Amino acid sequence: MEEKLQSKNVQIVLFFGKVLECNSVKLANSLIENLPEIGQPNIFNIPEEAPNEIKMQMPKIIFGNAKDINVTVTNVNINISIDNDNIEIIKNKINKIYEALNENSITIQAIGVVSQYTYYDINFEKIKDTYYKQDELKQSDLFNMSWYKKEDNINTWKTLRIEEKDDLKNLTLNTDINNIGINQTINIEYIIEFLDEQYKKVSNFKESLEKKIGD
Repeated sequence: MEEKLQSKNVQIVLFFGKVLECNSVKLANSLIENLPEIGQPNIFNIPEEAPNEIKMQMPKIIFGNAKDINVTVTNVNINISIDNDNIEIIKNKINKIYEALNENSITIQAIGVVSQYTYYDINFEKIKDTYYKQDELKQSDLFNMSWYKKEDNINTWKTLRIEEKDDLKNLTLNTDINNIGINQTINIEYIIEFLDEQYKKVSNFKESLEKKIGD
């Protein structure tokens, strides 16, 4: 079966075990040495007088000039955005980033993975027949829907969004799988296993969705 859901982006967030205390220049150099393709960094000084909530979320380092990968470091996490859903490529990049963090004594406490796919020019009536039973909903022109499942320490969100462009209706699938809240240090073996498992979940859901709504 032809793959209808086309990958747009995979975003991996590694949450630090504690607020970042290392030297930003040293960390940036470590990241470049381990993963040169991320390009050159922009390093920011966060004002001491800024509210604590803002301090935690403001970027400290941004690598934003690469073609297919963007990396942002804040005081509480590192966000890696990759325009590729090849799991082996993703694991290779995350392994190198983990090595750079480890060199700077930065521990990881949690991981989240958000995957985005788009299905262009969908059969909208078939989607409504698949997911909606009430007449009022089946008469809709566009819709968004999301649902959540928790299994052990893993949180899974799935979202379907329909948008119309040039008289065509396109579907965007977002999955957000994370283990936020376990409050313990995780190693690279755990991270790689997590990436493998979330990839299986997303692939299975994509395949099931394509079978349900494909022509």
